[in-house]
Amino acid sequence: LVLALAFGEMLTLERYQLDHVRDNPGLGVEMKMTLITQALRYNRFNHRTHYQLATMIAHPGEFQNKEKAAEHVELCLKLNPRYAKAWALKGLIADDPATGAKHLEHALELDKYNHPEHYFYYANLAQDDATKRARLLLGLERIPVHHPIKPDHVRPTWHELNPMWAEWYYELARLAGDEAEKRMYRERGAS
Repeated sequence: LVLALAFGEMLTLERYQLDHVRDNPGLGVEMKMTLITQALRYNRFNHRTHYQLATMIAHPGEFQNKEKAAEHVELCLKLNPRYAKAWALKGLIADDPATGAKHLEHALELDKYNHPEHYFYYANLAQDDATKRARLLLGLERIPVHHPIKPDHVRPTWHELNPMWAEWYYELARLAGDEAEKRMYRERGAS
């Protein structure tokens, strides 16, 4: 406690556990779950730790538990109601697409410019093609990028989203009205 008060999060056991998870991509899912759970025992008031655990258990696999993920998302939002990533995850795990879209829309209101994947998920929850197209175009308007994104981009992790961008552009090509627009989106998707 004294270290946490004197140095903030940087020297706490919780921070150590989370840094260990982040800095070791080769860790297995079970070990990551153990470390994040331990970090929560050290500090249950860190909204990001709740979000990180929710993200891990929301995905399909051995540890999937949507109910538990929803609980951790709610705890995260209770601690920080303006955390856009948690609102987006809440939208993704919602059982009803309309409810999910509302949560993703809220995430986009909170943070319009930093998470292109939120626009992509939001578009994929659209009930019709016109709404889907409008949502994809809104994302392109708010997050103008040059493709392909390389690791030296101003956002160094965005190059990992290139497959999503390709799918995004191919979907816009499918939804486009004229051949020139279709060709432009197909070319961007292929780059």
